[in-house]
Amino acid sequence: MKSLNKALTNIRRTPYQSTAAILVLTITFLVATIVTYLTVGLYQALTYFETRPQILVFFNPDAKPDQIDSLKQQLQTDQNVTQVTYVAQDEALDIYRNLNKNDPLLLELVTADILPASLEVSTTNLDIIQNVSTTLQGAPGVDEVVLRSDVVDILNRWLKGIRTAGLAFVAVMAITSILIVVIVVGMKIAGKHQEIAILQLIGASPWYIQSPFLLEGALYGLISSLVAYTLVTTGLLYSTPAILNFAGEVPLLPNSLPVLASVAGFSLIFGLLIGTLGSWIALRRFLRS
Repeated sequence: MKSLNKALTNIRRTPYQSTAAILVLTITFLVATIVTYLTVGLYQALTYFETRPQILVFFNPDAKPDQIDSLKQQLQTDQNVTQVTYVAQDEALDIYRNLNKNDPLLLELVTADILPASLEVSTTNLDIIQNVSTTLQGAPGVDEVVLRSDVVDILNRWLKGIRTAGLAFVAVMAITSILIVVIVVGMKIAGKHQEIAILQLIGASPWYIQSPFLLEGALYGLISSLVAYTLVTTGLLYSTPAILNFAGEVPLLPNSLPVLASVAGFSLIFGLLIGTLGSWIALRRFLRS
């Protein structure tokens, strides 16, 4: 408790230095929190599209029912296929009407007879989509095979790009933040050099001398991470209607309590580590000299 009181006193007595350290750390944690939310959102979207039908098989108008049933059974026995759904012409018309319900002219021109029956196929992973597609293209009664893997590939590239660029930027900012903490805490250690020397002469333990500075750095990290998490999460909540309007049924938002709690925990632990590490380096550097 005494060490915490001393740490708080050190922060109050040098408000400008403390504010500078907190501001730099807050920027670091802002970036880290934004990257975390983006990664979670893109991962949820990727999972969503991976579970949707990835191959659409359209049949010729003159395709026989036994040809469709045979192909469906063949796919259902394939270990690489997770789901096969048959869409009849009437169902295709209902889907078309729902998609174009705001355009009456398009609805008048289309009937069930001109829409093909189809199969919606989901596979275990994206690597075997091309193999399954090649097999389907030569099947009796099949008119066209359409792949939906492009969206998943794009999301995969975005996810990898944001993760790589975000981690690199956060790493640079984290190093900068550690150096700022080292400088700020080091200046305070240097200012109390005589006091520290007296404490060492009278037999004070290293923990008694160092703990206020370690706690000061930890407080910088905790305060900054809490401020950054609050700002980003508040902004995310306020922008939720716009994101839902843009994404539709695609789950881009980390709207579950476990996800929000996990991000908060990660942010606080990251802040604690950055602040404590900076103070520890400062103690190692300045108490030796």
